[in-house]
Amino acid sequence: MSKILNVLKKKWMLFLLLAALFCILLYLFVPRNLGTLADIHDADIQKITLYGVFLDDKEGDLIIELTEAEQQKFLEMMKKTYVFRNPIDKEYTEDDFGYFFELARKPVNRDTVPPLVHYFTEDIISVDGVQYRFYGDAFEEWFEELVDRD
Repeated sequence: MSKILNVLKKKWMLFLLLAALFCILLYLFVPRNLGTLADIHDADIQKITLYGVFLDDKEGDLIIELTEAEQQKFLEMMKKTYVFRNPIDKEYTEDDFGYFFELARKPVNRDTVPPLVHYFTEDIISVDGVQYRFYGDAFEEWFEELVDRD
């Protein structure tokens, strides 16, 4: 036991650096639930609107108003989806398209509540200015079905 303590006394800085590196890796690569991350509460949501933005401007913008059933499915998919922090921010202009979803929330105590607006592409989502990558393809597949319904 005393040998271990002697080694720790001599190499304490190395131990601290390894612990800090481990914490940083955990922060970057531990998956987070998208519903919790985007602060989504079913009771607060009035309306969900999806906006498709085509950067090359060939097709114009796409606006999808979700029905009540689609809103519930959208919120359910967000709660089932996990993301991890993107260590290197991706430039939005690399893709030809991107989407915004706007969650209109109910007013609280007669105060207007600003809508939550999040940007996403097929592989990243930006929540409060921080980019995250999706785990799996379930969210993307469901979203493609939703866009193709029109």
